[in-house]
Amino acid sequence: MALEVGLMNILIGLGLAPGAGEKVGDDLAKGVLPAGEKLGEDLGKRISKGLDKTGKFLTKSITAPLLAGAGGLIAAGLKYDEAIDSIRTGTGLKGDELDAVAESFQKVGESVAAPYENIAPVITELVQRLGLTGKPLEDLAQQILEISNLTGSAIDTEQVAKLFQAFQVPAEKQKDVLDPIFRARQATGIGFQDLISQVLSGAANFQEFGFNVEEAVGFLGSLEQGGIDSAAVLAGLRKGLAASVKDGGNLAKLEDERAKSLGKIEDATAALEVAEAKLAELRANPKAAQSSLLAAENQVEKLRGVIEDESKAVDGYNQAIAEGAKLAGVSTEQFFAQTVANIERLIATGDEAGAKALIGDVFGAKNIAPVLSAIERGTLDYEDFTQSIVNGSDTINQATKDNADFGDEFQKFRNALNNALGEEAQEIFTQLKDAELEFTTDI
Repeated sequence: MALEVGLMNILIGLGLAPGAGEKVGDDLAKGVLPAGEKLGEDLGKRISKGLDKTGKFLTKSITAPLLAGAGGLIAAGLKYDEAIDSIRTGTGLKGDELDAVAESFQKVGESVAAPYENIAPVITELVQRLGLTGKPLEDLAQQILEISNLTGSAIDTEQVAKLFQAFQVPAEKQKDVLDPIFRARQATGIGFQDLISQVLSGAANFQEFGFNVEEAVGFLGSLEQGGIDSAAVLAGLRKGLAASVKDGGNLAKLEDERAKSLGKIEDATAALEVAEAKLAELRANPKAAQSSLLAAENQVEKLRGVIEDESKAVDGYNQAIAEGAKLAGVSTEQFFAQTVANIERLIATGDEAGAKALIGDVFGAKNIAPVLSAIERGTLDYEDFTQSIVNGSDTINQATKDNADFGDEFQKFRNALNNALGEEAQEIFTQLKDAELEFTTDI
């Protein structure tokens, strides 16, 4: 009680007590009552009723600062001041811009069960790296803090920001990206932060393939779910796509080679007609020398061999031209699907060696066994997996609500209370500092 009386004397001496009490009373009644009610039907109503009574009492009596100026006000004010100062230092914002971000900080605090010291760095990072303000800032900060609570591990806000920058996700859509990553985590067991880190490490390849961030997460998640090294697959796909583009660009050369083979076939066919006629004539002549007959037979066989070899070459060129035309400008999804289809065809025809060779070429040697297993199980379909995480119903916010307990609601209540007291305490501190008085939270 001696401490409260001492604070009371200071506040009265500075002429601050009546105004501060009235303002704090109003804020308590307006800002903290909703948070109090969330603590539970019985306890919440009692807290709300008590705060309501306190707020009205504060506006009528000189004893108001006895509550407002007690240790709770000083502690709340200093914590609030430290949080806003850290945002100010980290972002360089001042005046109205800082006030707007401070308002977002308060809203996030009243929505998420996280202490000030966890909220302020997230707000700062998102403003620094993404330039977010207002609702986009509040929504994304809330999701990051909630996923940290759900997983029990801090989320690297810097990496989240880099992910959005790498895939050029606009501010209004950023809040829609983290839920699919959350669902991918649920489906694969891969850590939320690990998924973000792995997608970031392959961002250049994913962008080259034309993937958006959800497709990148789906692709990586589906492979990792099957025990397949996604980094090796990305490298193989990149190599395969480059080869397909090259094949597409070599169509003219392939067509020239086919034309040459067709010309050889035409020449050999004409020569064969002459050679066969000569051989028939020799066979019909009983006096024909054996050596001449043998030479004519060899010529016929040689020409037939040329025609057979060049016909095979033409078949090969035809297939290469068809594949090249099909692959020229092919998308990653089509290339991936065609590769899987070719592997399935080889398996179906009993050519396991050919299937393994193709897997090794495209997916990497270390992935032969897991890719073969995934294809045989019919689980190597990243498009289906991507659709499942994009269109899934579970959300970070819903999981947070389902898992909420008394401790979570009480933390939000404390934040709401600190918000209500903090702003008023800052005004008091300004005048206390003018009087060269200092306070800490050690009360």
